Amino acid sequence: MDRKLAAILFSDIAGFTQLTAGDEEKAVNLINHQRELFQPIVAEFDGEWLKEIGDGLLLSFTSSKKAINCAIKLQQKAKNIDNLDIRIGLHQGDVIISDNDVLGDDVNIAARIEPISAIGGIAVSEKVVMDLSSSPEYSFKMLGSPELKGVKQKVKVFSLSSHSMPVPKVKFSVQDNETSRKSLSSIFSILATIVFTLIIFYSYPNIMPYFQADQYNTLKIDNIDIDIKKKDEQKSLITALKHGIEKKILDNGRINLITNNQSHSSLSINTSRFLSLNTIIKENEENITVSFILNKPDGTIYDQYNKEYTNTNLNVITNTLINLIPVWAISTILSNGEKEVSLNEEDIRLHYPMEYYELLGILNSQEKNNIQDAIIKLEELNITNEDKWIDLMMAEAYTLGFIDNRSESFLAEAEYILKQNQFLDSNDKGYESYVRSLISYYRDDIDQALVNIKQAIKTDQSEKRYRTFHHKVRSIKLNRMTTNG
Repeated sequence: MDRKLAAILFSDIAGFTQLTAGDEEKAVNLINHQRELFQPIVAEFDGEWLKEIGDGLLLSFTSSKKAINCAIKLQQKAKNIDNLDIRIGLHQGDVIISDNDVLGDDVNIAARIEPISAIGGIAVSEKVVMDLSSSPEYSFKMLGSPELKGVKQKVKVFSLSSHSMPVPKVKFSVQDNETSRKSLSSIFSILATIVFTLIIFYSYPNIMPYFQADQYNTLKIDNIDIDIKKKDEQKSLITALKHGIEKKILDNGRINLITNNQSHSSLSINTSRFLSLNTIIKENEENITVSFILNKPDGTIYDQYNKEYTNTNLNVITNTLINLIPVWAISTILSNGEKEVSLNEEDIRLHYPMEYYELLGILNSQEKNNIQDAIIKLEELNITNEDKWIDLMMAEAYTLGFIDNRSESFLAEAEYILKQNQFLDSNDKGYESYVRSLISYYRDDIDQALVNIKQAIKTDQSEKRYRTFHHKVRSIKLNRMTTNG
């Protein structure tokens, strides 16, 4: 027997029982086809084909990266085969290899994770996610901590969301399994409930943070690691990124932020109740990879986001991340915590997806090539996605394109896009008024620009760039009034 650290892969075919009942010969042929198709792929990633369990497979790999790359390729091959609808579960841990079999508690965990996967998808444990945290090409969606049969320890389960993998819609809460198994006598239960209710009622503000295992509302920017060719620019980029992120989060106001000159006590928070934000930026030959990770106080991953940029302009990417990281961090903390955090009366909503903030950073650079790239990407998005923000941002991009080209056709195209769409959502209406204000501004119709930007602010008070633009237009109006007497 040989004990070693290994990545364990379990898979099975969804609906195989029904297939066997309907056509046993077809089911047998499917298993044979699976074996012929999958064995060369497993060998390609140095995997061990340990055994077949009915329609399921038990495989072992020397690393999590080889295991997940193999799993991705297996799913990509399987989707082209009728009825080969497989689920895959991955876990990493200490196992015992004996006679072409693998034993141990970690094997059981992998087996219990596999049914949680979406059909055609890949479910993994937190150990696998942590092992792959330095590889930005993988993105994961946290599903929670389900009760796994025969597993005593708490296991967080994630689903691979990159590489076009489907994610299951289920979400599990974090529960204390030991507590849930306790049973008390009827009389003691009633008395304990009364006492506990009274304690909660009178000491709610002080004790609730200790019961909210996965609920956070405070963030600390821990580390920004930038690996670029021009080493002399690292410090200035780190400073710009850190200050930009802090300002966006403070302006938003929905979560607390611990800055370098603040103590925990000054925020009146429990020192163990904040998440740390770590950002990694690496410049490669043909692209720039970015990862930002939220870590719990014990160092485990709360959530992470990975992105690859083909545009290698570091100033543009920094500007993009200043918009993107705060939105991602705030929305992740609020959604994973499943609670509302409202620190002021103004309801600041994160109403657009991540792509919006990424493209917004590109537009804000106002560089000719970047605006052209943004228009192309938006048009590609518009082919398969009917979200109205795409049309609005495309109209904004054409308007900004007028700055470089000074061609009326850019403004005319922006107007045409707005005319072809009907915007009903209040955020979209505010965005429409903002774009119309831009069009009027570039035509030097300052009065109409003022009318439109005021309407944008009235419709959507949460968008601070509307106020910034209003200040700019109003200043021009006042200066002209002074000049004209």
